[in-house]
Amino acid sequence: MKLTRALCGLVAIAMPFAVQAQTSSTTPAPAVGFGILGGATFPVGDYNDVAPAGFHVGGFADFGRRVGPFGIRADVMYHGFGDRNLVTTGSSTTQVTISNKYSMITGTLNAMLGIPLENSPVRPYLTGGVGGYYVRNSPKCAGSGCGSLLNNNEENTTKFGLNGGAGIEFGMGGMAAFVESRFHHVFDGTPKLNCIGDVGCNRASLQIVPVSLGIRFGF
Repeated sequence: MKLTRALCGLVAIAMPFAVQAQTSSTTPAPAVGFGILGGATFPVGDYNDVAPAGFHVGGFADFGRRVGPFGIRADVMYHGFGDRNLVTTGSSTTQVTISNKYSMITGTLNAMLGIPLENSPVRPYLTGGVGGYYVRNSPKCAGSGCGSLLNNNEENTTKFGLNGGAGIEFGMGGMAAFVESRFHHVFDGTPKLNCIGDVGCNRASLQIVPVSLGIRFGF
């Protein structure tokens, strides 16, 4: 009997909120969703010295934010960068050019904070969290003087990192588009310039800024 009374009390408390949600001109999107995103990835800081701008594609799932200000999102992305020449040295007969090509697979878990605007399909949000970053370095040596340089022609490593950023979502209900930008800081993510290709090298941090366009589907 006490349990029944408690349940009835909870229903009585919740009813005004349910009626208000049904009569609202902007119905929140479902609490669980998934989607795709992609765009440009810009290296910053020291990483800009060794990698050109690239691209990224990925997917995500999110939970909770559309029925309240807070939620979480898990995403996986692939980042690809072009080749960049790092060092050219030697005489005309022994000249070598050392270049490197980077790529990354990132998996992050982020908190989301939505900022609802009354009677508007536009929803700004803030995001930040932690992640794992699988970094692939592919150094190359071209020229007659290469010899045994860069014995480690490829290096794969997984590092820990943090990220944070902001975005704007457009649309309500079961589908929405968004644009966002995040800053990623990967601890010890890339070798320093003077020892590219050396697995034991003293590593530098890696920073990137991906700018994404995406679509979210709710259910």
